[in-house]
Amino acid sequence: MEQPGPARSTMAGLWAFTVGGLAMAMLMFQLELAYHWSDFLGMPEEQCANYYGNGNAGPFAYTTWEYLLPFLAFVWVMSVAVEQGLASARANRGGHGQVVRGALALVGSIVLSCWLPCGLAVTCG
Repeated sequence: MEQPGPARSTMAGLWAFTVGGLAMAMLMFQLELAYHWSDFLGMPEEQCANYYGNGNAGPFAYTTWEYLLPFLAFVWVMSVAVEQGLASARANRGGHGQVVRGALALVGSIVLSCWLPCGLAVTCG
């Protein structure tokens, strides 16, 4: 009788990307309710309230979120990168499929974190 092998998880290597991405999305939703940061998306620098000055015109009004949000985005990207190196992320996968899947997760987390959390933190700053 043959012993069954380890179950092949379709989420192997994507837990940090998925869970971290959902956590960042929930955080951004809560910050939208508190600070209305969506008003600053795509805003030219000339429309900032502190243009040619140095007032409180950023999306988060110079709270700790302007520093904490990029830090959390960095932690998310690093956790995705570390997860791609774990043996459990590579289990039962071929060479090319593993590389493509890991690269997409890493590049996706970098693009998403640089586009929204980090981009907002420097808007009108």
